[in-house]
Amino acid sequence: MGMFGPIIIDPAIDLVDPPARGTRRAFVDGPEYDIATETFLGPYSLDPSWHEFNHAAGLSGEDAGLNRFKAKHFYLLGGNIPTRPRGRRVWAFSSMRANAPQSGKAPTLVRMVNVDYFPTLTEFTDMQGNPVPMADLISHDGRPFRETPNPNGEAPPVWSGGSPLRTSLIASGAAEKYDFLLRPPGPGTYYMKVKFMSWVPGKVRAVRTVTITAQ
Repeated sequence: MGMFGPIIIDPAIDLVDPPARGTRRAFVDGPEYDIATETFLGPYSLDPSWHEFNHAAGLSGEDAGLNRFKAKHFYLLGGNIPTRPRGRRVWAFSSMRANAPQSGKAPTLVRMVNVDYFPTLTEFTDMQGNPVPMADLISHDGRPFRETPNPNGEAPPVWSGGSPLRTSLIASGAAEKYDFLLRPPGPGTYYMKVKFMSWVPGKVRAVRTVTITAQ
């Protein structure tokens, strides 16, 4: 079945303008985020029959069924990075913390990697199920989102301007990666709902929910 996982490379610290105590930057000129609440999210599903294949299944042209992925188990791998269990290679979670603006702390960074075979939809809502635009997208597949109106000028990151990529819905495909800051409108309880989708006809196969406590 192979092996997968996130590789996180922290940028060099700017000695002229270092990040505040208890924070890091997601990239060299990236926004500061709170180290204590940094979270990894990896949607993953499992088809038990695939674990029964020979390692060479399908290599001779036979129909081994590798085009038929019928997942029976759905997981949200990851959790709080600083407090992850030591000595364990896989861990899962259903709740997390986020810093509300009133806390005076830097926002919470979520590093999401879609390690599923199919696409996913990640929705952010309040307790009543209403969409809440609270995810500021700052990078995709390791590349920061930047303002590029002038092809010959500077390209500042979108987070530093007046047009952040703030959304309540993130669509991702297999192996796609997003980094986003959580900016809840205030203290309270919110939900991050990850919907596991099928390619055709785009039905929801399963839903897993993370409870976000903003303080």
